[in-house]
Amino acid sequence: MDGSHPFREMRCPFTDERLALVPALKPDVAIVQAQRADEDGNTHYWGGSGVTKEAALAARKVIVVVEEIVDDKVIRRDPNRTLIPGFLVNAVVREPGVP
Repeated sequence: MDGSHPFREMRCPFTDERLALVPALKPDVAIVQAQRADEDGNTHYWGGSGVTKEAALAARKVIVVVEEIVDDKVIRRDPNRTLIPGFLVNAVVREPGVP
């Protein structure tokens, strides 16, 4: 590899196979749609999430678009649905009816 691209090469420590390393993505913004969140951004999500959580973890800023903004007690009563914690969220937008 000639250095004109961001990829690097290494040898696998187990098989000695040549591997290509790819740098991690760091998006500026992730816009996440979910069912509900509290004002602090703690976000409840149910259904197949795909890479939603990973996008929020990777992004520099996170905007959550939700059907409803609920009291933090609602979020705390069902912590297993909290896909994105509030400390990652920069803005919560209530937009009912968004598919």
